Amino acid sequence: MNWNFDSIFFLAFGLICLYLGLSGSKWLFWGSKESEVMKDKLGIHYKKIVNLSCGLIAVAIGAWFLLRR
Repeated sequence: MNWNFDSIFFLAFGLICLYLGLSGSKWLFWGSKESEVMKDKLGIHYKKIVNLSCGLIAVAIGAWFLLRR
């Protein structure tokens, strides 16, 4: 395992995003409360969709950094 800043950062960021998505938080991962454009395109549950997708992507990147040799 390769514990470095990149792996720790992406894993932590991904876990925060996943927590925000699963808890039903009113915040998006970048700190904004609302985005009208995303609400129109993704629907009423756009915050959950954005937080979960960004969280999964960040955890995948963090795992890749962690497991590469």
